[in-house]
Amino acid sequence: MALPYPDAVQAPIHEADIADVAVAALTGDTLLNAKPVLTGPERLSLREQVATIGAVIGRELSVIEQSEAESAAMLSQYVPEVWVRQIITDWREAVGATPDISDEYTRITDRPSRTFREWVIDHADLFR
Repeated sequence: MALPYPDAVQAPIHEADIADVAVAALTGDTLLNAKPVLTGPERLSLREQVATIGAVIGRELSVIEQSEAESAAMLSQYVPEVWVRQIITDWREAVGATPDISDEYTRITDRPSRTFREWVIDHADLFR
């Protein structure tokens, strides 16, 4: 898998966790005037995320580091240019970062947030 900054660190969140919090916000009063910050439960580099995808789908995947221009050309096939610039900027700035991990999801839902591995399992067909 080609990426410009494979050592960028993120705390990826499962979209189902976001949906659960949205349901809580729309069906009760506990989040009135609240601004919960949601993250996934773990910090992972893009390289670690690729390895997790490979482990789940049963294939050894490797990261090939590419330039920002190469990444921009690839990403622009799928997302608007303004997003391409932001994604690449975010990756560049996340190299060596230690993003905060929020427990807001657990506080709101009384359940642990889903891991990146769970997200990959839920979306494995996208990677096969």
